[in-house]
Amino acid sequence: MEVDNHIKPPHKILGYTIRSRTRIYVSFIIPRVLELLTFIVEIVADTAVSYQHFKARQLAFAWSTLILIWIPPLVTFMIITCSESYRKESQQSFWKFSSLQLLKLLMFPVFMVYNICVKLFWSVEALFQNDNDEERMLCLRKTEATCISELYHLIQAYGQSAPQIILQLYHLLTQDMFRNYETTSVQAISLTFSSLNLAAITTTYQRFASQKQVGRHYPWATKASAEKNQRTLRKNQYLKQELLRKKRHSERTIHTFPESERILENFNRNREENLEGHNAQDDVVDNRMQSSPNTPIVKATFNFENIVEDGEHAPEELAPSVPSKTTAHDMTDPSKLFSRSLSQMETYKNMLILNAQLYIQGTIPRPPKLLTKDLNESQDDKEPPNPVNELTLISRDEVDFFLPHPTLLLNGVEHEDFAAKTIAFFGWIAFIIMRMLALSTFCVFYPKDFFIIIFVHYLVILIALLLEARGKKKMNLILFCFLLAYIYIYVIVEIRLKFKYLRFWLIGYCIYTVTENVVMTIVWYHSEEFESWWFYFICETIIYSGILFIASVLIYYCILKPKDVVVLIEDNGNS
Repeated sequence: MEVDNHIKPPHKILGYTIRSRTRIYVSFIIPRVLELLTFIVEIVADTAVSYQHFKARQLAFAWSTLILIWIPPLVTFMIITCSESYRKESQQSFWKFSSLQLLKLLMFPVFMVYNICVKLFWSVEALFQNDNDEERMLCLRKTEATCISELYHLIQAYGQSAPQIILQLYHLLTQDMFRNYETTSVQAISLTFSSLNLAAITTTYQRFASQKQVGRHYPWATKASAEKNQRTLRKNQYLKQELLRKKRHSERTIHTFPESERILENFNRNREENLEGHNAQDDVVDNRMQSSPNTPIVKATFNFENIVEDGEHAPEELAPSVPSKTTAHDMTDPSKLFSRSLSQMETYKNMLILNAQLYIQGTIPRPPKLLTKDLNESQDDKEPPNPVNELTLISRDEVDFFLPHPTLLLNGVEHEDFAAKTIAFFGWIAFIIMRMLALSTFCVFYPKDFFIIIFVHYLVILIALLLEARGKKKMNLILFCFLLAYIYIYVIVEIRLKFKYLRFWLIGYCIYTVTENVVMTIVWYHSEEFESWWFYFICETIIYSGILFIASVLIYYCILKPKDVVVLIEDNGNS
């Protein structure tokens, strides 16, 4: 499980390692408790707001609030029932599966609370297990298991919470001083928890595409899809580890000559054993040189084909080497001196050949199976084996020889720690307050201009997203850009579409949106007349929220931003 730690909650906060129990609290228990509390209060508050609108005979606001409550479960129901992978995983007939999903739609608050409580239960259960125990790891794995409710929470944030904030703020600002304070109190609770929910989901998915690039999977994915992604991640991580190990081994062998002591010992022993034979052969060479200086010298050499074909055995016999002593008569005889020089050159040549044979034998492995069999092939019609287990069971000689693979480098980011998530969460709350107040207040004074600004904002973002996705050549991604442009009316998240130039997108979006908010605020603040102190308070809140958001962004991306990750993956042609 260590190979995919960069896509899971880290074991450190601000660079300091935390205990396992502390990690369970900050990464699992506290987020689940807040998620459960936010969901229950938001659903109850929105239902109460709708009831109060019906009671006050404001049917337009009442029906609008009620419709926004039912949009997320209805969209989730349509996605799940139209997906064949979910039905296959359930192993149920179409009618039984559809009936169960319809029951979940009609009683969606009960099933959502149940799913959150299940994950919370396993998080608490992990506290009662020993550190680094398999039971604790099993509990945390169940906590991180995929669930359809995660898809509902994503749709709820942008399909219910965001438009609900604008709707209820608009209703609050258009009421006079003789308002129904019961409705106002419930609206305040609804606005607060809708903002918390929207900020929490945005914090969770703000860098999702980059994290998915290096192994993170959709929280609502099927179990088969999640397991497949994990197997691919482990296989690619093993590929990277093998390449790094080979690189380190190559760097060590460059600076140290392999088995130099054994080479020198074999050479000296063979030299002493064949010393007498060398002297006799040197005399024959000397006689030939004296009789015919132009006669070529024939020496015994190694059969180099043995090195290429076998590469396992060093030669048992060496060619003649130079005598250990040189007499004064030899020094005065030019022919014998020339013979000694040739004998020395022959000896050095024999040493080089011997070293090459021993190097081939001890360093270069033989890959008979890896060259004839692909590790990714499935045998017969059985399920393909786990790449990690198969590579581990192969003999050492075969694993040491690592065949080159067509690979790709993917850039991503690690999972944020608790400190980074906290700063990002409060930063998004400040941004949501600034954005929603600016839009709602401007809509009160200029409703037509409000829709024009929203349409222009949507169109600009849509064009930018289509330009960003033009290289993907995927129709479903291009269609998703139309939905993503709607989300960018409120916040910016990197989901489904990974940005090539992240800084350009973040800086450009922040400048464009903050400028839009400031211009709308200045227009109604200087052009309209109002007596209520609420509008002065709203203007100051918009300014201060913008400052807090910019400060949070600087702290997050300059200090707390998660580290970049480079993952080496095998390119199968579809990457």
